[in-house]
Amino acid sequence: MSFENERCNQQEGRTILFVSHQLTSVRQLCRRAIVIRSGQIVADTDVENGITQYLASSSPQTTGATVDLGEELSLVSLNFLPEPAVLFSDVTFNLTLRARNACNVLDLCLLFYTEQGQRAAILDLRNQTQSYELVRGRILTLSGKLNRVCLVPGKYEVGLFLRTSTHMRDYLSLKTLEIRPQLGRALLSYAAEHMGLAALDADFSAATTD
Repeated sequence: MSFENERCNQQEGRTILFVSHQLTSVRQLCRRAIVIRSGQIVADTDVENGITQYLASSSPQTTGATVDLGEELSLVSLNFLPEPAVLFSDVTFNLTLRARNACNVLDLCLLFYTEQGQRAAILDLRNQTQSYELVRGRILTLSGKLNRVCLVPGKYEVGLFLRTSTHMRDYLSLKTLEIRPQLGRALLSYAAEHMGLAALDADFSAATTD
């Protein structure tokens, strides 16, 4: 949906139902927000209040040192190294889940959001050959490396999209990942809303001619 089309729709009195987890787009396009959780409307309000309630309803519950992810799983740990990370450098990650009950994990993705609430990236952690089948008490550990991280410098909220055979949900704000510029490498200072999401690394030359 383009912003020009949205303006035309408003002028003609049309009502558009816009469904999205992109909070920046919701702020730009909408004047009213409806928050749905498990098939039930939990809020019908203005946009800012709706976003606040959406984030609150997506925040996981903490039990001791772990974070509950529904009735089936708990988050034991989510870590990145180095921390903070450096632009255009490799970053290792480690995600550990524990099965509270027997479950079959079908989809598993890390979600990266800007401080403005815009989804910047996802990391697909699905098993390419089969789902993760866990019995109660079983530990699932996923570790790896993000190659040459190119997210623009700033702080990112990291969440988790989880789908099992009986449950599907986004869990937001599980971890904060900070990206810093490379030492000795100057970056032009632009306002956050103009920076975009990805930083591009390039070698170039400049010349002037008469």
